[in-house]
Amino acid sequence: MKFGLFSPLLSFTLVAARVDAQETQLRVMTWNMQSNMNNAQEADPDLLASQMRRKKNIDLWGLTEVQNKDVAEKFRAAAEAAAGGQDFQLILGKTGRSDRLAILFNAERLKLIKKYELRRIQVGRNGLRGALVAQFRGRETGQEFLFVVNHLLRGKKSSSKDRADRLTQSKLLNEWAAGESLPIIAVGDYNFDVNIDTLSGAPSYHELVNGEFRWVRPLHLVKTHDDDDYKSVLDFVFVANEDRAPGWSGKSTIMNRGSDTPAQRMDFGDDARNSDHRPVRATFTFADPNSADPGTIQVGSFNIELLGSKRKGRPKRKQEDLEELANRIAVRHDLEVVVFQEINTQSSQWATLKSELSQYGYVFHEGTTSNRNQFVVLAWDEDEVKLTPDSLQELPIGTEITNPDGSCQVDGLRLPLAGHFTAGEFSFWVVGVHLKSRSTKSSGSQWCNTFVRSTQCERIVEQVDRLVTESGDRDVLLVGDFNHLLGHESFDSLAAAGFTSQMAFLEEGSARGSYIKNSKLHESDDLIDHVFIRFHDTQEVVRRSGFVYPLKNRTVAERYIRDFSDHVPVWVSFRTTKDDLVVVSEN
Repeated sequence: MKFGLFSPLLSFTLVAARVDAQETQLRVMTWNMQSNMNNAQEADPDLLASQMRRKKNIDLWGLTEVQNKDVAEKFRAAAEAAAGGQDFQLILGKTGRSDRLAILFNAERLKLIKKYELRRIQVGRNGLRGALVAQFRGRETGQEFLFVVNHLLRGKKSSSKDRADRLTQSKLLNEWAAGESLPIIAVGDYNFDVNIDTLSGAPSYHELVNGEFRWVRPLHLVKTHDDDDYKSVLDFVFVANEDRAPGWSGKSTIMNRGSDTPAQRMDFGDDARNSDHRPVRATFTFADPNSADPGTIQVGSFNIELLGSKRKGRPKRKQEDLEELANRIAVRHDLEVVVFQEINTQSSQWATLKSELSQYGYVFHEGTTSNRNQFVVLAWDEDEVKLTPDSLQELPIGTEITNPDGSCQVDGLRLPLAGHFTAGEFSFWVVGVHLKSRSTKSSGSQWCNTFVRSTQCERIVEQVDRLVTESGDRDVLLVGDFNHLLGHESFDSLAAAGFTSQMAFLEEGSARGSYIKNSKLHESDDLIDHVFIRFHDTQEVVRRSGFVYPLKNRTVAERYIRDFSDHVPVWVSFRTTKDDLVVVSEN
């Protein structure tokens, strides 16, 4: 999708000035501060700092051509003053000699997750700047995004090598963005020389915008650089991965240097004290997800592969990985009830993830049955979903199953967890499961696996009947890792009891497979995680709301498997404004 002047961009909930009860704004500014690579600040940093102080309520600054740390600190203090004294922090790039990149961010609104430089953007030329990247999380909402500052090669007008190297820089930026799963805001001086009249630019510009990036184009275009030989824009705000947070609306404005007003005149003068570039401001407006669709909840399943146990050939999950997992569950996926599988509940990793999720309002019920520290855990957001007292239980379907002639015997099975909940006017049971795997290590054959799984489903139906009879509530959601595809014979007893997996009714944009550690990776069709309901009992379901979290490409999928899991989460939405409760007669 290409963006015009007022095109919708992405809609991730960061933090910034509240517009009204439904909207939030994020304000970004980028500016070339005119130093050079010969350890000289060509513009007066004190004057530039005073000009920055006039530019109010900016949350993120992306600066290019910053001479050194001392100068950068002046700019940080100016950004802080412009925001009314709120705490601003500095990230200063290490490449570019005395022509460096810097990020200034409001630490009261944004939490820094990690920072790094993309050294490959230097294309083997040590004097060039590597892209400066920061990953942020909104403190109010938890949404994460990437902010990147670039200053691409200008070079000599007559140099074909310089033009070729800048084209390579654009290609490398597209490759990097294609491998990222988070929304991206990219700012800086790109030296693309986009002509204001024709909107045609250097080949490196067309390479970038025909790839992953979209220009947030100002409505009123004027020059951003004072060179009299060009009538062009050099400084930009781009976005990428906009599909990761749909619904944004954004605009950018080329600003005057000495005031907080939009630039109107095409040309502007330069002198020894001012920067030879104009700043560019971008404002993004987006809906508050907590006010969007308030009458639904999401109930899902997430097998977090061997959380807290050793995973062969992959590193131990880091603190930042666990923080991002919690953020994905609570914010990006917004799961009000979620069933986890393969959790080592005695591990430090689970303690960390549990602590992170608790900050979002989640509480937990941990299973007790597994012979390999792969427990089922039921979690729910207590702010949105209320537990019925004394309803939590493990369903006694057996931790060991043997067929009549003893040729199939499997022990160490996990008992399902059940709890009764109310969200709004919708009351329901959740039964969280992790059925017998497809591995034959403990069973010896797939035939035995199917027998065990089928027996588990038969016994689950018996327990569901008991729960319904005792509670009078026929709304029962079977949620978890069922370890086989839709329509498999393992689930015949569920089908006979009226249960249908909502993964048969996927929402547009959903992936097709939930188990991704196979040759197809992001294109996997191995859908083994499900949410089963009975339509005639649970009419609160939002039709065709089954969703399997999609991964963008092979690179993203490989990274996801390394850092998180070999499963992606699945979920289904339910209305909470009406309860189609069917009371079971005692007769």
